[in-house]
Amino acid sequence: MTSKILKGLLISAFVTVSATNAMASNTSAAAVATIEKYAPDANVSALNHRQISTLMNVISSSDEGFGGKQTQVQALIRNFENGVFSG
Repeated sequence: MTSKILKGLLISAFVTVSATNAMASNTSAAAVATIEKYAPDANVSALNHRQISTLMNVISSSDEGFGGKQTQVQALIRNFENGVFSG
């Protein structure tokens, strides 16, 4: 009985990890294009799902104009790259 429970937990953990990896690798082309509009030199493929979500939140919710959003997005990306802020 214990081995069945352990086997079930392992399968559940594998499915969770697989789903998380798939979600991170399936960043929409629209999100990538939007981020690159604000940070043309950014390596968006190096960002994780959480970091991309953070950037998209700044872009979509900030009251500032393009220049203000661009400054915020580029600063966040620099912080992500330097490990200062993980998103």
